[in-house]
Amino acid sequence: MSLKRQDGRNLQQMRNIEFKLAIDLSVDGSCLYKQGLTEVICLVQGPRAKTQSELLLIEYSVSPFSNIESKRSSKFDKDYSMFAENLKESFENLIILDENGKSEISISVCVIQNDGSSKSAVFNAITLALLDAGVSMKDFLVSVTVGLDQGNLIVDLTQEESKTAQGELTISYQSRKQKIDFYELKTLKLQQQEMDQLSKLAVSKADEIYQWMKEEIYQIKQKQIDQ
Repeated sequence: MSLKRQDGRNLQQMRNIEFKLAIDLSVDGSCLYKQGLTEVICLVQGPRAKTQSELLLIEYSVSPFSNIESKRSSKFDKDYSMFAENLKESFENLIILDENGKSEISISVCVIQNDGSSKSAVFNAITLALLDAGVSMKDFLVSVTVGLDQGNLIVDLTQEESKTAQGELTISYQSRKQKIDFYELKTLKLQQQEMDQLSKLAVSKADEIYQWMKEEIYQIKQKQIDQ
C-alpha cells in the first residue's frame, strides 16, 4: 500500500499545476502560475530600447501576506535578498540578449501566495512569461523542489512539510542540455547517499515538468493558430 501525505498525495506526486499566459496586455509577456496553493505572477517588458546600464533587470518580491500561516514560518525560511541575484545569473546565461547592447529586458516576479516550493514556482513562472514575450532562449529552464521527510523522498513540498523535512532541495534544470543550473540544498543532517537520491529525484521530476509544459504550450499555440 502506497503511503499518503497530509494533503492526500502520493510521496512523489506533484500538486496540480496551472498557468495562464498574457494576463496583462500592457506588458510584452506575463504569466500567472499556480502550484497547489502557491501562486506567482510574472511580468516581462522587452526586449525594448535600453534605458539603463544592465541588459537584464529582475525585480523579485514576496507579498507580505503570501504565507498560508503567516505566524508560523519554516525552519528553512531566510532572507531571500540574494535570490534575485540567483535568478539574474540563471536567466542571463539563458536569454539570447542583444549582442550590440542596445536593448534590455525587465522581469518583475512576485510570490502572491506561498504554500511551499515557492522558489521553483518563481523559476517556472519566469520561463513561461519569457516565452509569452517571445524572448529567445538557449534552453527551456524548469525548476522543482524535493525533500526528505521522515525517511521518505517527497516532491513539491508544502509549507507545512518544509517545517518537518530533514532536507529540502530546489534545482533549476536546463532540460535540453540536461544540466542543473541552480542548486540549493537546505538540510539539518543528511548522508551523501540521501543527497544523491534527492538530486536524482529532482532531475527526474524536472524532466517530467518540462515534458508537461512543452505539451501545454504546444496546445496553446495550436489553439491560437486555429483561431
